[in-house]
Amino acid sequence: MNGKVLSVIAVATVLVGLSNLWLNGRPLDLAPITPTAKIGERNGGRAASDATIPAPATSDFAETFDRPLFSPDRRRHTIEIEPQPVPAALPPTPPTAVEIPVVTSPAPLLLGISITGQTAQALLKVDGQDQPAWHRYGDTVAGWTIAEIGKDRATLQQNGQTSHLLLYPSNDSGNLEGGSSAQD
Repeated sequence: MNGKVLSVIAVATVLVGLSNLWLNGRPLDLAPITPTAKIGERNGGRAASDATIPAPATSDFAETFDRPLFSPDRRRHTIEIEPQPVPAALPPTPPTAVEIPVVTSPAPLLLGISITGQTAQALLKVDGQDQPAWHRYGDTVAGWTIAEIGKDRATLQQNGQTSHLLLYPSNDSGNLEGGSSAQD
C-alpha cells in the first residue's frame, strides 16, 4: 500500500479513538423520552415559537378507546330488547311416571385368575381400595356378584346387568393395564 493511504488510515483511527475517549467520560441518559408537541405555526420551515408542551395523557382518549375498533361506524353497540308477550296460562299437565334408572357401581378391575383343581378364584381390585383381594364364585364385590370364572375372564352381574372382565384385553381397546370390561 501507499504511504499516504496508511497515514490517512492512521489519522482516522486516532480520531475514532479520541472520540471514544471523549464519549466515555460523558454520562449516559437512559431515561425514556416523553413526547412533546411544538407550539406555533410553521413559517418557512421555522417554528414561530420554540416552547413545548407535554403531550396529553392517554386517559384523555378514554372515549376513543371505548369505541369498537372493527365496527364500520365506530359507534358503541346498543342492545335493544323488545318485551316478550306474556303467554296465557297453560292448562296444567297431568303428572307422568318417570322411570328412575338403576345406578350401578363400576365393575372391579380383574388382575388375575387362579384355578386349582375344582377351585377358581379371581383377583379383583375395587375403586377406592388400595389392595386387590381374591374372590370365589358367588362372592359379592362392590355390589357385583361373581357369576363365572374362566381361564382368562370373569363374569359379574348386578341388577340384571352383566359385565365380562377380560384378563388379557385385546389390543383394540388401547387398555394396557389389563382387566378390560365389556358390559351388556
